[in-house]
Amino acid sequence: MARVIQEERVDILDVHLSPANPVGAVAALNSRVPFVVTLYQVNTMKTPQLWLAGQFNLGNAAMLITDSESQAVVISHWLMHRPPIRVVPNGTPPPLPVQTKQAMFKAFNIPDQPLTIIGQISSLVSYKGHISLLNAAKRVLERHRECLFLLVGYERGEPRYRELLLRHASSLGIADRVRIQGYPGSIGDVWNIIDIHVHASQLDSLPNALLEAMSLGKPSVITAVGGIPEVIKHRVNGYLVAPNAPEQLAEGLLLMMCNPSLRRAISHEAQSTYFNRFRPHLMTTKLEEQFESIVHATRTSP
Repeated sequence: MARVIQEERVDILDVHLSPANPVGAVAALNSRVPFVVTLYQVNTMKTPQLWLAGQFNLGNAAMLITDSESQAVVISHWLMHRPPIRVVPNGTPPPLPVQTKQAMFKAFNIPDQPLTIIGQISSLVSYKGHISLLNAAKRVLERHRECLFLLVGYERGEPRYRELLLRHASSLGIADRVRIQGYPGSIGDVWNIIDIHVHASQLDSLPNALLEAMSLGKPSVITAVGGIPEVIKHRVNGYLVAPNAPEQLAEGLLLMMCNPSLRRAISHEAQSTYFNRFRPHLMTTKLEEQFESIVHATRTSP
């Protein structure tokens, strides 16, 4: 990689996310080229080896980029040597469907009857709060049986987690109104059948699923963790709840189902927020400005 950097006369290396950090940082340092690291979490660097590697890689970067002020504070406190940290939220294009709604109902074995579909799109990992969501689902279904909970994602580092969730749904007596599975096609297909977006995460920075929901005008009931409160104003462009609070989650979902005017208003404001702050070209413009500032500083330094 160092040879490629030199042959291509690279001015700055963008090292994106944790798997690229060790190789990218060492290659850039060997080539005497400044590098920028984009990251969203440092909580995964738990072992002494990962901690040392992170301190070295991140500490030697010309700049760190993350997607929320909340995460910038976490990174700053974690590092011993702190390069400049800049917040550049992700620019997420609206995900478009390829399949019809009818095809998706069939793929997820959803009954052919009027249902409000409440969906969470996220990796199947415990910190995404699926247990809390299932507990909230039981409360919602006791009041409104005409809905279905769709949890879409793949297991990541926690084998048999999906099986655990399915067992929990069964123990709550709601298995017939819950679907938990991955989907290999366009995520726009899944969004196309979701009426209300829910995100029960206990830990996050600024989830792409939220931005996708906003781009499509989907109302979100979402936990107030990480950078989410920097984007969502309660009952304006979303509905905020505390993490690990299924009763609050259920209350917000029931409100979205029972108050169509509030639901429409939140949907409109969510899409407006996306348009003004999170379109892809806004992200690329901000990134270009940061990269250019580093290259300029490098070229003008003595």
